[in-house]
Amino acid sequence: MQPQCASLSIRLYEQVKMHWVHRHYWKLGPEGNDIQKTNVPNLRMRFRADTFVEELGTVLSGAAAHAQRKGAQSS
Repeated sequence: MQPQCASLSIRLYEQVKMHWVHRHYWKLGPEGNDIQKTNVPNLRMRFRADTFVEELGTVLSGAAAHAQRKGAQSS
């Protein structure tokens, strides 16, 4: 019975976010922002999205370099 409760909770959460944030709240940047609902300017949302993508690239690059060094050490 718990999985049903969890899925109900997730659906309710999605409906609340759609109502209060944006119909496409999961999209990065201005595409997921309704300035009338969030009071966050689209320029700020674009900055957040760009920063997120840049930081994610840095983390993935570091993870790849670490894996490569670890593979070289075990050979």
